[in-house]
Amino acid sequence: RADFEAEYRIIYPNGTVRWLISKGRGLYDEQRKPIRMLGVVLDISDRKQAELALQKSQAWFAGILDIASDAIIAISEQQQITFFNQGAEQIFGYSAKEILGQHITKLLPEAYSDRQYELITAFLSGNCGETGLIEGEALRKNGSAFPIELSLSLGQHGSEFVALVVAS
Repeated sequence: RADFEAEYRIIYPNGTVRWLISKGRGLYDEQRKPIRMLGVVLDISDRKQAELALQKSQAWFAGILDIASDAIIAISEQQQITFFNQGAEQIFGYSAKEILGQHITKLLPEAYSDRQYELITAFLSGNCGETGLIEGEALRKNGSAFPIELSLSLGQHGSEFVALVVAS
């Protein structure tokens, strides 16, 4: 346990950047008067570079997903929409803010939703393999139905299974 912990960056005169972490703990007598301080300073530059590279890679990948012209939608095991890119916004007419957290059936016309819902449920339960193709109809925000082809991929994010839906 550390009484203090701080991360900081040092820039050397030659331009080299190093990241350090300092951790320390005070030792006190019975009256809580400080006796001495114990601490360590560690160079965490490699870890920081890896973290920054990962953040950059994740932002780059998220940017690509977001600008794709196809609708890319991720749904949870509970069939709630957890990702809705700009292509999906254009195709379905909903903003991501409006649709995130909604049930996937919000995008399915009532006449088709039961069958498509069954297919999606079977897919999520693993009864259709790790990929699947569903043809049917989808529903725009304005209520109009349109033909759609859904390509489904099943994956895992942390401890939760997710389905990635690409609609075209």
